[in-house]
Amino acid sequence: DIYYEEGFAINNDAKATNQNFLDLTFNTLAPGKIKIGRSLNCSDGAWEDYITDRRYVVTTFNQPITYSVQYQDWEGSVSPCYRKSIVHDDIGPDIVLQTYPAPTIEQGSNSEISFITSDTRSETVSVVCALNAIQKPCFKGTNTVQLPQLPLGSYTFTITAKDDLQNV
Repeated sequence: DIYYEEGFAINNDAKATNQNFLDLTFNTLAPGKIKIGRSLNCSDGAWEDYITDRRYVVTTFNQPITYSVQYQDWEGSVSPCYRKSIVHDDIGPDIVLQTYPAPTIEQGSNSEISFITSDTRSETVSVVCALNAIQKPCFKGTNTVQLPQLPLGSYTFTITAKDDLQNV
């Protein structure tokens, strides 16, 4: 038996995208008319001949985008309202420095850097920290990195955070 479910998908049911377009694909056993809208209850949109897919350009960025779809068969019967959402996210995680050393540190003294990494649009964030080329352990959330007594020299501390859509 082949199971067939009426409804639609946004970007093959992805939870999020960083693309500037969305691909909607439609499924119904009785393809007469279709109404595509942005309301939660199918109150908008206009009836048109059934299509199997449509590409939309993203106009609202870095937030959830919702579509609703209804189908009408050849006899005029209307399907339930189907709705789905996808999160648009094309910016990297946030990094907020809380404390950092002065531009010049006295030789032989300890110092620290503390910061918070977060991303309200993405569940997964990977964080990499480095002092010059030496990596230090860091993670999503609050971090405090101890800088030991460093010899005389010039140092650069970098924080790179990446979300699950590879936005850095």
